[in-house]
Amino acid sequence: MKKNKRLSYEEKLKICHLYEEGADSLEGLARQFGISKGAVSLLNFKYKNFGVESLQMQSRNKSYSESFKHKVIEAYRNGEGGYSDPAVKYKISNYALIARWVLGVITLRNHHLLNP
Repeated sequence: MKKNKRLSYEEKLKICHLYEEGADSLEGLARQFGISKGAVSLLNFKYKNFGVESLQMQSRNKSYSESFKHKVIEAYRNGEGGYSDPAVKYKISNYALIARWVLGVITLRNHHLLNP
């Protein structure tokens, strides 16, 4: 089963409605639509926190300044929830992006400690 299938806006909306109604589980919807469980979870997160507009294809990726990234990382480190809470607070539709930022900072810090 291909895990990186492109879904139409209508398919994404249907997945969110089915999950919201309790018609199927994350795993069941993932199997039914040929995507990963994480993709279903992310769609539901976007829908619940940012509305139906967030399910539409973006023409390009959004870019964030370094200062904004550091502010979000600090919010995460200060215990303002997991990755999803700062994502909602700072209107970042993909909470996994925050994880990449945090891990990137940790990797850089460890690199500098090992290679002074």
